[in-house]
Amino acid sequence: MQVALVGCGRVATSLALALLRRKDETWRPTAFFVRDPASPRAHEAAAATGLQVQPLARAAARVDSETLLLIAVADRAIADVAAALAAQGVHPAGAAHTAGSMGKEALAALAASGVPTGSIHPLQTVAQPDPDVFTGAWCCVDGDAALRLVLEALASALGMQPFSVPADARPRYHAAAVLASNALVALAAAAAEAMPLSDGLSPLLPLMRRTLANLEHMGLPNALTGPVERGDLTTIRRHLEALRDLRSAARAYRALADVTVNVALRKGTLDADQATALRTLLGAHAPGDGGDPDGKADHDTQTRADETGR
Repeated sequence: MQVALVGCGRVATSLALALLRRKDETWRPTAFFVRDPASPRAHEAAAATGLQVQPLARAAARVDSETLLLIAVADRAIADVAAALAAQGVHPAGAAHTAGSMGKEALAALAASGVPTGSIHPLQTVAQPDPDVFTGAWCCVDGDAALRLVLEALASALGMQPFSVPADARPRYHAAAVLASNALVALAAAAAEAMPLSDGLSPLLPLMRRTLANLEHMGLPNALTGPVERGDLTTIRRHLEALRDLRSAARAYRALADVTVNVALRKGTLDADQATALRTLLGAHAPGDGGDPDGKADHDTQTRADETGR
């Protein structure tokens, strides 16, 4: 089957490269269709793949009933692109977008013209064009019955594991992906800011890699370690004091420590009283919430915690 790509960004280029590497006719990329074929990104995509970059307005002349159309553009542009394609009378074998936050409803304009529609969202971060990026990833697939089978086959051909999520759960699914990937980068930035070294990130990367390995091999909640897991209020109070002048890092620490309390409760290393003491300590350091700026609340919380024997 021929595969035409709308868009020429990191995801579209990675898809084209991965399909080209297969070197068979099962899935054959043919071209990129973009609004501005003269843009630097369009030139980069053409150079990387050897495929032609065509104006989106000419898609009707190049896309036929034997072509699968993959729309890999920004989420906010998907509906407009679908409407523009439908207005041309484009009628491919099927059309699917690569966004995670929505399902086939984003392609309503094409569906109204009789085109089978769906979505294929690689559950993977694509920071640069890379034909290997999809291997081993999971892939959320949605669509009309026949097209969904095609998209599942495409996901499998790219080395991904296809799965589905109900349409009303797509925003929650995508939020989970954002927490797992984008928020991890933000967390690394906060940790690097807190690290008192000129290169704050490099010393932390082996720690982050080992933590991810523990998650893979031990799962939740067993991979959890650290002062919250131990109920160590003395250490946590020192951390909060040290981060007072680093607003972003301090807010991230408090928010994630609160989540960590839940994980520690699941692991069984904290009891309910210790969890309450931890949350009281975290709240006492939150700016603007009525906490004690002189630390008296922290001292009282620490005293109560010490009396529990932790």
